[in-house]
Amino acid sequence: MAVSNLCSASSDEVSKRLNKEIGFISKEWKDQYNLHVLGSGGAGQDQVELIILCYYTVGDYSIETSRRLIVERGQELLQRINKNKDIKIHLKNYPLSAKHLFLAVSFFDEFEKGYARPDKVASARISHGKVIYTIRDHDGTSKVIHEETFEEACRLVDEEKKKE
Repeated sequence: MAVSNLCSASSDEVSKRLNKEIGFISKEWKDQYNLHVLGSGGAGQDQVELIILCYYTVGDYSIETSRRLIVERGQELLQRINKNKDIKIHLKNYPLSAKHLFLAVSFFDEFEKGYARPDKVASARISHGKVIYTIRDHDGTSKVIHEETFEEACRLVDEEKKKE
């Protein structure tokens, strides 16, 4: 699988290391969670300032189910990047946090062959330390239906896990 250059402004070696780790993660996520890469990117001068990853999957997701998916994947990604000794030394902000991560998952409806139905979450994303959920109206317009801090979303996921 080819993952696009994650840090075009940084050295080729840093890009290779990031691409390798993101490639491993993306393969695991495809196998375990049916998440398929839509795109990736990054920002930074001499160091990595932001990591951008976009995925899609098929299925009906509520705010609760999409929250759990995006939070758990976000936590895993942050943990793996921060533990990777070859990458962490190139992070402008160590440890990397949700404020320096853009992770998005779009949800598609398998029967409509397009974005999720209007009554279901169409996408969930971590951006600037927040988790944002959108739907698509009947006319295809994207609309934010809920927003919370990443910390609040993590707390809600932890509470749900305790109930299981």
